[in-house]
Formats: sequence, structure tokens, C-alpha cells
Amino acid sequence: MLVLADENQGVCSWGVPLDGDRGPVLVGGELLDAGNSTVRYAASVEDFIAARRWDRRCLDAGPLLQAQAPELDQASLGHLQSLLSPAVSTAGWPGSRQYRFEGLGVRVLLWSAAGQCDWWISATGEDSLRAFTAGLLELPGLREALWSNDDAGARLLTELLRAGRLFTAHEGCAGDVAGQSGHIAARPAGFPSWWMSGYTRVYPDIHYLRNPGRMRA
Repeated sequence: MLVLADENQGVCSWGVPLDGDRGPVLVGGELLDAGNSTVRYAASVEDFIAARRWDRRCLDAGPLLQAQAPELDQASLGHLQSLLSPAVSTAGWPGSRQYRFEGLGVRVLLWSAAGQCDWWISATGEDSLRAFTAGLLELPGLREALWSNDDAGARLLTELLRAGRLFTAHEGCAGDVAGQSGHIAARPAGFPSWWMSGYTRVYPDIHYLRNPGRMRA
């Protein structure tokens, strides 16, 4: 096996078998839903690189909205498929499956696992992000779960709240936004930095608002 990358906490590694030409990229280690195993991550090295580049563009863009939402359901997946174009998908880590969608000036990255789906939503501008986010609020769990760790994203969510576009469960979120300049709530004690696994950049200052007990250790 030729190793291409290691997860930044040593949980898993990506590589390609040496017994064939242009084979798939595999990921192996302590995978969340598969246990200690090796699964196919991407169809090719080209897809592996494309996924890394796509994720970087999505996660580095601002404003960035996030959610630790319930397990991905077909209604939510179908909603995204009806509006956006699919980008390369991957499997194994950090979720059982990673979906990527783009279009309408936005990018949506999903880390789908048993019991939870992490959402990452960025856009080329705040107007595009505002319009797209307003259309997500009827999807299961997203009203309560959406949050942002940057000022522009937190301000956007506050504006949607004031316009009556967010559920009343976000009233506490709005107060946190006003009091903490967009950094919503505090990271639970001991919460690790695994979530940027496999990337060279780690975000140690991330703040979580909803359901910290559901975060994966």
C-alpha cells in the first residue's frame, strides 16, 4: 500500500494498492461506522485530490454555516439533488459517506454517518447564502441545528431569525450572537480536533451550540 495521507489524530490513513494501475483510493483505520476496517474512499487518485481541493474551497470560504443535524434522510438529500449539482463523493471518513453539492453560488458538504449528519454550507456572497439557507429550514433538524463560528455567518442567521425565518429554538442563539460577536456558545471541555481529519489545517477554536453530547470522540 502506498500511503497518500494520514489523519491528523492518527485515526486512519489513505492509500492506494500497489498491485494494479490507477486503482481506487482506500481509507483504513478506526472508522466511525465500520470499526477497524478498510473501505474504498474514492474511485481514483484524481477523485481523492479533487475532493481535497473541493473541501478546501468550501471550508475556507466565508461566511460558513454549519450544523450537527439528525441522520441524513432522503427528503434532505433529494432537496439538495433537485437544486444543486453533485460534486465528487467519498466514503469511509470522516463519515460513512461524504456528499458534495454546488450551484446557485453555494457549496454544501455533508458528512453523513449513522445517527448524525454534519453540514457545511458556504457561498460566494451573503445574498446567495441567505437565499439558499432560507430554503433549508423545513428540512428535518436544521432549524435547531444551524450555527456559525464567524461574524458574517452569525449575523446572517440573526437576520433570518428577526425576519421570522428561523424557529424559536434559535432565540438563545441570537442572544449568543449579540453577546459573543458571532462565536456561538463554547466548545465542550475535552472536545477533540478530529473533525478536520485528513487536512493540514486544524481549527482548535471551534465553538459548538447544539447537542455537544452527540459529538463523536
